[in-house]
Amino acid sequence: MSEQSGWGSPPGGAPGWGAGGGPQGQQPAGGWGAGPVAQGQPGGWGAPQGAPPQGVAVAGPSADGWYAQAAAAAGPATDDDKQTAFLAHLFAAGLQLVTCGMLAPAGPFLAYAMDKRRHPFALFHVNQAIVFHGVLLATNIALAVVFSILAFVTCGIGSLLYVLNGLVPLVGVVFGLIVGLKAKDGHWDGYPVVGSKVLAARSPLIK
Repeated sequence: MSEQSGWGSPPGGAPGWGAGGGPQGQQPAGGWGAGPVAQGQPGGWGAPQGAPPQGVAVAGPSADGWYAQAAAAAGPATDDDKQTAFLAHLFAAGLQLVTCGMLAPAGPFLAYAMDKRRHPFALFHVNQAIVFHGVLLATNIALAVVFSILAFVTCGIGSLLYVLNGLVPLVGVVFGLIVGLKAKDGHWDGYPVVGSKVLAARSPLIK
């Protein structure tokens, strides 16, 4: 009489009930019910793919820019670095309001002078604040010149357009506060158009 491999085993010497697909008596690696090994997922199931480094926001610097290389070497931004970034935007927004934008680009320099670490995160926000509020200042001056010419040509009627000059500083105040609060939370968020240009720069204006 031929030997049977186990109770209820089918003819032909197949392994008994509950046996795995490998050699008789061996269990799959990892225990019964172990799933397939995840490819490229260190740490097991659910490991995030392409997660940013700790302390760097999702909207971080481009790998080709100066800020990405400098941030990788400097490590995560500290609370002091985030505070410097926040103050750069806050000072610029405050000077937009108090001086009608004439001295707004000087605000980020004040925050820069107060910082000793010069972390890339803080430098990014200082530099983009200088550029953005400098662009607003140049725009406001250009509008004032155009409106003055129109006022002269139209015998004063064009002077009504000077109201638009007052809207430019308000733009600086609103965006300064929005980006500043984001910076305080450690985000690399930037001003419209200007932020992405500064972030992708090969070298900052000041460092």
